[in-house]
Amino acid sequence: MGKGMICLEFAQRSDRLTRATTSLTVGEFEDLAARFDLLWSAGRATKTAAGGQRQRRPGGGRKGCLVTARQKLFFILLYYKAYPTQDVMGLLFGITQGQVSEWVRQLTAVAKQLLPLHRSARQARQLAQLLAEQPELNEVMIDGTERRPPRPLHRCRQKRLYSGRKKRHGVKNVVVVGRRRVLWCSPTVRARQHDKRVADNSRLRLPSGVDLLGDSGFEGMKAGEAVGVGIGGKDPIPTGRVGPNNGCSLRPNPTCESQKSGAPRNGLRAEPSRQGATTVGGGRSG
Repeated sequence: MGKGMICLEFAQRSDRLTRATTSLTVGEFEDLAARFDLLWSAGRATKTAAGGQRQRRPGGGRKGCLVTARQKLFFILLYYKAYPTQDVMGLLFGITQGQVSEWVRQLTAVAKQLLPLHRSARQARQLAQLLAEQPELNEVMIDGTERRPPRPLHRCRQKRLYSGRKKRHGVKNVVVVGRRRVLWCSPTVRARQHDKRVADNSRLRLPSGVDLLGDSGFEGMKAGEAVGVGIGGKDPIPTGRVGPNNGCSLRPNPTCESQKSGAPRNGLRAEPSRQGATTVGGGRSG
């Protein structure tokens, strides 16, 4: 598979390796690859990769690193399964970050016709569109998640990242989760910022019919047409008290931590072991 460091044939030596890279068994992968090949060939029969009308038969020109349909399917499934940065993905397959971004765009359009693919939104309008496309998501939760980066060496940087919580430095993200998935992740900010302030600055606008659950720190938050519902936290809202957002009442506290734990696993936040001691922001390439 080109000049990369990863080999499809080696990954298919056992069902365990195939599941670890694609979430499928070897047999399931081969069946899906046959269907993927039909869709890919049909899409490229009349139009080019750029979307223009084809002037010559498919197959002409330079050959990319992903030649067969099996390689293309393995690439996009590994991307969504492991969710590495695009620079790491390029290192594995021997291509540049820009080529990875282009392959992801093209292959996602075909793969999502065969199976559901999920990538967390990073902007408010993307979250609104995601919820509009999935009407079954009628209840989502919002909360902040804080982590401790390596202690900065520069004095000014230490002061800027000092959170005051447990006398340590930290950065945080606010995430929206639903159905065991991270739906939206805010930009990485200093941990001293309040969760509600980070959410308000992001200007979340949720469609009507969606209940927005959050602890008492989010009381009174406005997120478009969504109804805000407070749930018990360190300072639970008294029973029967109505908050300024037409629906803040005491609800049972659902377990949100297991869903928030998907953020670092999916590469949505900065981690010291991945980003290094000099990096604070949690963005992804491309």
